[in-house]
This record gives sequence, C-alpha cells and structure tokens, in this order.
Amino acid sequence: MQEEISFGTWLRKQRRALDLSRQAFADQVGCAEVTLRRIEAGSLKPSKEFASILIEKLGIPDSERPQWISFARGLTNPPSGQKAFPTVALRTNLPASLTSFVGREKEQQEVIQLIAKHRLATLTGSGGVGKTRFAIKVGEQLLGNYSDGVWLLELAPLNDPTLLPQTAATLFGLRTQPSISYTDLLINHLRTKSALLILDNCEHLLDACAPFAETLLKNCAGLKILVTSREPLEIVGEARYRIPSLRLPDLPYRLEALREFESIKLFEERAQLVQFDFSLTSENDASVVQICRHLDGIPLAIELAAAKVSVLSPAQIAKQLGESLNVLAGGSRTALPRHQTLRASMNWSWSLLTDAEQRLMRQLSVFVGGWTLEAARSICDDDVLDLLDSLVTKSLIAVNERTENNVRYSFHEAIRQYAREKLMESGESEVVRERHLEYFLTIALRFEHDAHGPQLLDEIMSVNAEHDNLLEAINWAGEYGQAQSGLRLGSALHYYWLCRGYWSVGRDSLERLLSLPEASEYTTARADALNLAGDLAIQQGDLKAARALLEESRIIGLELGQAGKSCLGWTLMLQGQSLMGQDKTMAQYELEHSIVLLREAGPSWRLAIALLVRGWLAGGQGDLEQAREFYSESLDILRKTGDIWTSADPTGALGWVFYCLGEYGTASAYLQQALAIYRAAEDKFSTPGIFANLGCIALFQGNHRQAIEYFEESLSIARELMSKKHIANTLCDLGIAVGHSGDYGRAMALLRDGLELSQEIRNIYLIAACLTGLAGIQQPHHAAHMLAAAQAAFERSGQFIEPLYRVEQARTENKLRERLEAQDFAKFSEEGQAMTVDQAIALAEETMQEI
Repeated sequence: MQEEISFGTWLRKQRRALDLSRQAFADQVGCAEVTLRRIEAGSLKPSKEFASILIEKLGIPDSERPQWISFARGLTNPPSGQKAFPTVALRTNLPASLTSFVGREKEQQEVIQLIAKHRLATLTGSGGVGKTRFAIKVGEQLLGNYSDGVWLLELAPLNDPTLLPQTAATLFGLRTQPSISYTDLLINHLRTKSALLILDNCEHLLDACAPFAETLLKNCAGLKILVTSREPLEIVGEARYRIPSLRLPDLPYRLEALREFESIKLFEERAQLVQFDFSLTSENDASVVQICRHLDGIPLAIELAAAKVSVLSPAQIAKQLGESLNVLAGGSRTALPRHQTLRASMNWSWSLLTDAEQRLMRQLSVFVGGWTLEAARSICDDDVLDLLDSLVTKSLIAVNERTENNVRYSFHEAIRQYAREKLMESGESEVVRERHLEYFLTIALRFEHDAHGPQLLDEIMSVNAEHDNLLEAINWAGEYGQAQSGLRLGSALHYYWLCRGYWSVGRDSLERLLSLPEASEYTTARADALNLAGDLAIQQGDLKAARALLEESRIIGLELGQAGKSCLGWTLMLQGQSLMGQDKTMAQYELEHSIVLLREAGPSWRLAIALLVRGWLAGGQGDLEQAREFYSESLDILRKTGDIWTSADPTGALGWVFYCLGEYGTASAYLQQALAIYRAAEDKFSTPGIFANLGCIALFQGNHRQAIEYFEESLSIARELMSKKHIANTLCDLGIAVGHSGDYGRAMALLRDGLELSQEIRNIYLIAACLTGLAGIQQPHHAAHMLAAAQAAFERSGQFIEPLYRVEQARTENKLRERLEAQDFAKFSEEGQAMTVDQAIALAEETMQEI
C-alpha cells in the first residue's frame, strides 16, 4: 500500500518536476520564497485563496480544484486517484494579482474579441495607463482557449535587443544547442503549439521586437501574440488597441454615484490599503474627484496619489499635485524603478524621444486644454505635422476631438505638467509664451469681429475650444509685462463672456490686469476693459463696483476725444443700464446721450445694443409702442450689418412686446426665431426669458401642459446658470400654471420657493408676482388680503405689470367677488393694501402653514 504524503511534499515534487527553483515558483504565484518553503515543509497551511492560486498554477482541472484546495488546507486526504502524485504541466507563468483589478470590463471584452480575430494585437497607451496589468487580466481570461498556455515575456528589464530570442527561449525552458539559433529553437518548440505569448513593454526594443514577432507568427500557425507598448510594432497584420484612461466623473456629480466611476473606485480601494477605514465622504469627495481629474484617470498616478492618504489628506494631495509631480513618489519597492514614481515613468518615455520630439513636447506644453495643428504651427519651431504624428504614435499626445475641418490634440495633464517643467528648464519659456499670447490675441480679435457677422457660429466654436488657452494667455500677459495686450484680448471676448455667463472668470481676469502699473495708461484698451468689467459687475448685481469701473472708463473716453467717442457712448449705455433699477430719469438721460454718441460714430452693434437697452427701459415703464420702435431699429441695424447672434436680443424683445399686446401668433414667431438663434450659438444664458414668455402665451391659449413644459425648461436653465432672478421669476410663473392645472400642492410649493428667493434678492416686483399667484389658491379672506397686498407691492415697484400677473389678478378678483359679500371684499382689500411688503410676506407664510 502506497504511503500517503502531505500537500507540501506533493507541491515540492511538482515544482521540481517543472525544473523551477523555489524562488522562481514563488515569483509566479505571487508570494515570498519563505512562505513557499514553509508550505512545502508542512509548517504552514495556505489560505483558501492562496491554495486556489497554487492549484490553478499547477494546471489542475476546474472540476477537481475544490478537492485539491481542501487537501491543501489539510481538511481532507489527497483526491482519489492522485496517490501516484503525477506531474501536471504548467500552462502559464502569469503572476498572481496582489490587488483587485478595477473596471475596464468593456475594454477587456473588446481586446478578447480582437485577439480572437487577429493573430497579433498591440495594446498602446501612455505610461502608467495600466497596459501590463490589463494584458495579464486578459491573459487570465484566455487560459482556457490555448491548450499550451498563456505566457508573459517581460521586456522592460532587457536593454540589449540581441538577447531577445534567448530571453524568450529561457521562458519556455529551452536549452541552447550547437548550430541552432534561439529563434529556431523557439520556432521548433512553438510550431505545433496553441499558445498566447504576451510581449510586455516593447517600446525600447521596437526594432528587435517587430521582426521577432513577425518571424514567430509566420512559422507557428497556432501562436498568437499580444503586445504592450507605448507605440505599435507597425508590421503587417497588427491590430492596434489604445488603452483608455479610467472613467472620470463629470461636473457636477452625485456623491452616491461616484463609485460607479473606475478612477474614483480605484483611488478608494488603494487608499484603504494604507488607511483601512478610508472612504468617500461629503467632506473629501471634491478633493478625490479633483485628484482623479487632474491625473486624467491614469491608474499608476491614481495609485501613487492614493498611497499618500497615510500622511496627507485628499485636499492636501490635490493641492500638492497642482504644484509638483514629486508627490507621486514612493510606489512598491518591488516594482520596476520607472513604476515607483510617475516622474520616473515619464523620464523613461522622455529618454526614448529624439531631440526634435523633446523640443516639440516642451513647446506644446504651453497650451492648456489642447491645441490644433494651426496653433502648433504658429507657436512651435519644427516641422510640426510629422513630429505630432510620431508623438501620437508613441502615446504621448492624444487625438481627442475630430471634426470635418479640424483635429484637436492634447496631453494628459500630468504629461503636460512634466513637459512644462522641461520648458522652464530649457530657457525657451518666454519666447514660446509670447508666441502663444500673440496667436490667441489674434483668435480673440477675430472673434470680436466675426461675432457680429456671418461667421458667428464658427468663431463661437473656436472660442469654446480655446477658452482655457485664452485665459492662460491673459494670465501670462499680466505676469510678463504685456498687460495692454492682455486687456485687448480680454476686451475682445466681451460678448462671449457676457452671453456665456462667464461673469466671474472674465471680471477677475480683467481686474487683475487693470490693477497693474503697466496697464494704467489711458488707452482705448483700458477703457474697453473697464467697460467690460463694469458690464460683468452689473450682471453680478454689484452695481457699486460697476459704477466705479464705468466712471473711470467715462473719464478716459473724454480724454481720448474723437478716438474715444464709441467707447464713451458704450460707457454711458452701461451706466444707464446700471441705473434702470434705481433712477429711471437718470438712466434715460444716460441712454439717450449714449445713443447720440454712437450714432455719430456710425451704425454698429454697440448702437443696436444701446437702442435695445433703451427699449428695455421704455418697456419696463409700460410704453410698449416706444419699446417696439427702439427694438425694431435695433434689429434693423443688426440685420443690415449681418450680426446674427446679437439680432436675437431685439427679436426676442419684440416677441415680448407682441405678447404684452395680445398678438400671440406674432409674438410666438419672434420668440421662436430668437430661440433658434440662441440654440445655434449655444447661448443658454439668453433663453430662460424666451421659454418663460412662450409659456405665458401657451397658458393664455389654454395649453396648460405645453405652458408647464416651457416653464420647466426655463427653470432648468436658470438653475444651471444660477441666476436667482430668473429662478424666482420662473418658479412664480410655473406655480401659477400648475395651479391652473389643479395641482394646488405643487403650486403652493413652487410659489413658496419663489417667494423666499424673491425676498432673498429683495425684488419687490417678483414678491408681488408670487403673492398674486398665492392669492389664487388661498381661502377667500386670506386671498383678498394677499391680492390687495400684491397690487400695492406692484405699485411700489414702479414697474410695468406683465400680462400674466394682470390676468391672474383679474381672475382671482372675479372669483373672490363671487364668493365674498361686497362689503367683506372691500374691507379685506383695504386691509391688504395697507400692509407693508414684510407684513404681506408674513401673512403668506402663515396661511401656507395652515394649508
């Protein structure tokens, strides 16, 4: 009877039969040599997970593995029929994973399908994107597809290309023979085999790897090869697959959905390795998102950053990443040196570049948010096209946007930061940045000209794509004594910043420049910049600051005389606009003086805007006929000059006038025309009012459902733009519409929110509007008080009461007269009219609590 032996003894026999040292086998299964020694000696039982790895590596069939795992754990005797302890052929040398593999399920399946279809597939991608780990994961899934196994040949440590065939032969345990080359040895061994060979990290041995792979594939019909490299082998039959970065959350995001994004999940899991209780919270989620976005979802970079939570908070890591790549150091001691820090990985890539490629990388780092071929040619020294193509092939530059007429390129942010450091070291920085400023000043001036002409949409798309570069150019201008050029660039973006809602970004950039000594000279550039900063301050509701900025611009305009006439006219228009809410008489004076100056300067979009603003003042005072005249002249000027985008403003304003006049068909036509222009220009800022007016018309025409849809669209955009006035206005309008449909609970909630926000911004007109809406859904005696209080508040505001609120007042009053005795209605109305605004709000809050 044959003596039964222990699992450790059996394991040692298997290892020796495979001609593997204890250290070599330990490396393959992912454990320390001492651990394997103790298991073989019988002094240590492997865990269930590690036993599974050992059994899998020794090729035990799936159906028999549970019995062998139980045997390894010392829970049962050897499986029946295995007493002779046969040697099992090792079918792979893929290393066991020590950490979880996060995400990329879709990409794995795509590569598996690619390998099924082609005999040679190359995984490309930038350094740190995880090509090796990805290839191993794919190899693990394909083990069952190849009877002779999946084999990993790691080439990163190999520096001598002539040793490639010998290194591969050693992988398969092939011994050197007289008069036969290592390549022929490999061919003889693999000729009849069904196997997958992974050639890992080939970028530094491309000239050797390409013919080597081609030779093996031509002579070994059952062999397939999976390559990882920062650039492809470029041989016949090669299928390429670029490994993408991990998915990143968009902004804004929801905390509860963050773990759905691979980059965030990876950060959290790796952070837990060094701080077991780390988790995403509402306190650290913004910093973690910032880290992952800054690192563009590169796994190596995220893992290195996550390891720092043992000594730094996520907020500190995010801050340091913005200053230096050095924080991404200190990876695993057993990893290749170039995987221990992100900088080392980039040094490796940098060393493989030619001098011309390095120079282009340095110079391209001046761009923020990507660049076009035209921009690169304007700023960089060399033959850009061929070098760009080479760097794209090497996975250092991404082609991230293609249109019919253009291609846009970009760096991963960490690569750009590295190349920017190289630019600073080279001494080329000032020259390259000056070219960058000149180029983007040209872009801005072209936009300024074409924003009021037929090329509008093309220029909007151009500025959308280059906005980060334009801001970078403005900032650099301030730092390097080019403030006047910076002011000119910023002023040229006036209409873009205004209509895109970039009020804080634009104003902050301009005010930094305006405060510099070299920007203090009285020039049209300074006057225009002051006007724009003042206009943006008006949009922010900061009227005190706006008037100070505009007053200085007015002084400069007077000093410049004839040369400053157009600028002065524009200043007066803005001053008039800023006064409309406080002093209508002075506002009218400033606006009419502005129109005179701008007429003298010649018909232009500035005159058209001045007429438009003058129309707003007339409309706000209830003079609809005069408003229509101003809007019509404004639209006529813009149509003659071909200014499509600006023409949407008076077009929409005319729609409002016809709505107020009750001409709904004409009003809708104008409003829809304006909406089409805004949509084509991607100008969301101007659309909430258009949708609100369309909603009012639909409501008056009895289409409650359509009205609610228009109001909800208006509210959604207003919230996206964070425009409190528009939000409050639309909450009121939507509340009235919902009340008309019979949903009084929702109507009450909407009107309550609108009233609270109107109170917050102290807008008496909107408070009156909300009180009017609430009166329509209150008990009769409360409703009578509230309706009268609303009418009094409207009178105090001094503004024209729009049709929706006038009609709602009349509708509610008619209902109340039907339900109340005449003397009661008169009594309640008198009491309501005597209320202050605060008393009326208190009454509304009290009655809403009662319902």
